[in-house]
Amino acid sequence: MNIITIVISIVLSLFSTIVMSYVSLATPIGPWIAPTLVFIALLCSKIVTKMSTSSLSYAVCAGSIGGILATASAFSFPTIYFLDPALFATWMSSPLFFSALLGCFSFLAGMFGMLIADLSEKTLIDTQNLSFPIGQLVHKMIAAQNQVRKAYELIMGFVLAALFSFLQGGFFLKYAVIPKSIVLLSPLKWAIFSLPRMVINLDIAPMIWAIGFVTGHVIALPLAVGAGANIVFLYPLQKLCFSYLSSTEFTLAFCSGVVFFITAMSCLTLPKQIVDGARNSIKRMKTKNALIINFFRIHDVILCLIIIVGFVLFLSYFKFPWYVQLYLAICSVITTYQIAAIAGRIGLALLGRFATFVMVPAMLMFNINYMHMVFIATFIEMSGGVAADVLFGRKLAQLSDISRVKMRQYQLLGLVIASLSI
Repeated sequence: MNIITIVISIVLSLFSTIVMSYVSLATPIGPWIAPTLVFIALLCSKIVTKMSTSSLSYAVCAGSIGGILATASAFSFPTIYFLDPALFATWMSSPLFFSALLGCFSFLAGMFGMLIADLSEKTLIDTQNLSFPIGQLVHKMIAAQNQVRKAYELIMGFVLAALFSFLQGGFFLKYAVIPKSIVLLSPLKWAIFSLPRMVINLDIAPMIWAIGFVTGHVIALPLAVGAGANIVFLYPLQKLCFSYLSSTEFTLAFCSGVVFFITAMSCLTLPKQIVDGARNSIKRMKTKNALIINFFRIHDVILCLIIIVGFVLFLSYFKFPWYVQLYLAICSVITTYQIAAIAGRIGLALLGRFATFVMVPAMLMFNINYMHMVFIATFIEMSGGVAADVLFGRKLAQLSDISRVKMRQYQLLGLVIASLSI
């Protein structure tokens, strides 16, 4: 591992953890920070020392893990402040304990997500050949440094985005030239049908345009179908059959059923995938590279045992019953894989949806307190987010034809730095 690349990886990891912690606490969104890290890495390459394409890829992927880890943490962990203020105040009164608590928890959840990513990498990237849009975007951005026209396009995009943000109320402007939002249509109701208010949020428009440019119809069509279904199907159904529920409650219940169905159908194929994986491993053991494969298999087994022991010890310290630990472990494997698979198709990590799907049944089935609920939701979001981000990096390694083994090492470095700094 190159020392310059390691230093830049650490800097990017610190930057992404700090920035995304704030962004995720201050706003309800958590955009992928990897494209921003590309600009910073390219700037470092121009000012400090010339970096190769592979070094840039390693540094960016190492740094981006801090962003998703911070996003997942900021989405769920602060909930304990509202649910149990006394416990939160107790933790805050012991800063070293609180820091160690969150750092160890982040590393444990991140390692769990990285392990699931390692196990599913061949299936999702090589066999199914999922697009993993963020990995493709980062690959194109890094490759563009050697192409003058694309480099100009990147610079122009950055300048236009900065100008757009400035005109929305930047420095020295008393009034915004471009408004934060524009109302196209007021809400309308007719019989059992309802047309919601249509608003264009210009404050997040550049990010939405960027996502649309990367994913195109892959995400635009499902969103359009969902919006249409809400008008012509969900709202009338709620008014006719479930009028005692609010629109938000009914939509949440309906979407939870959709997520449950998708997860259940995925579970049906899980035993076959495990058996096929075991058979392929046995076949590979019989090849001439059996000793090397055995070494890596033993290495993976040891890593898995360390994660399991750490998982049990950490949760036992906070008085998680053994059956809740088992429930969380099983659900984490399923949801982490699903989050990574969905991110591979559309470029979005549905962290909150799957965290809710695991946490709510635990609330109903087990006698757990607020702290346990928050830990469950945060663990699901962290492990799923890290798995998706790791596989974005592995897709980048595939497209750039660079070593996946080195990519794994740098991603592990990024996870360690992020856990220490979060």
